[in-house]
Amino acid sequence: MLVPIAVSSPPILAAAVPLVAVGGGVTTALPYALLIPMMPAQEHGAVTGLYGISRGLRIMLGPLLAGGAVQLAGGLLPENNGYGGMWFVAAAAAFSSLLELRRVQQVRR
Repeated sequence: MLVPIAVSSPPILAAAVPLVAVGGGVTTALPYALLIPMMPAQEHGAVTGLYGISRGLRIMLGPLLAGGAVQLAGGLLPENNGYGGMWFVAAAAAFSSLLELRRVQQVRR
């Protein structure tokens, strides 16, 4: 996700976007798959509801944070009119999920 921040060449972006898309799909689907085995049997509905609420919040906050990053990066990344700034938000979200994954691994042990 760091390639589109600084690169504005269409061929390079065309090569990077499929990799970013696959990574995005994995980071949106994997958390629930990791959560299922950790759910207590009697609490599946409650845990799924909390997961759904947190996902809804992420869906609302993501575009707001990305839009703010585009505005802030407008002067810093003139070659792509600041749109590279949204990739900072996406990369930060993906990297922060690695911290949570480490915690999940510790809980499972």
